[in-house]
Amino acid sequence: MRLSAKEVEEATASLPEQVVEDIIWVQDQVRSFAAHQLASMRDFEVETLPGVRLGQRHIPVGAVGAYIPAAVTPHGLGAYDDRHGKGRGVGRVMACTPPIRGQVRRQP
Repeated sequence: MRLSAKEVEEATASLPEQVVEDIIWVQDQVRSFAAHQLASMRDFEVETLPGVRLGQRHIPVGAVGAYIPAAVTPHGLGAYDDRHGKGRGVGRVMACTPPIRGQVRRQP
């Protein structure tokens, strides 16, 4: 099941304003922390023995898919975990979660 832009807008509009504000606040916090993590990851190269060079480079992938598991009481908190997301330099992030009884999950 893929939601249309209209369905996403309708689902967002059905949420209380405070819930939307809280979601935006949490997303900002998670993205800020992810940006700090990204800044702390440094590329380096060392010569461990004559002629032997080792190192690491951090290169973001172009796209990732994040699975947000369903639960008996869905809370959606996994959606805020930006370990694989834009805060790390990924260009496109897609989140997927299973429907409940064929319907889009709604937060309580």
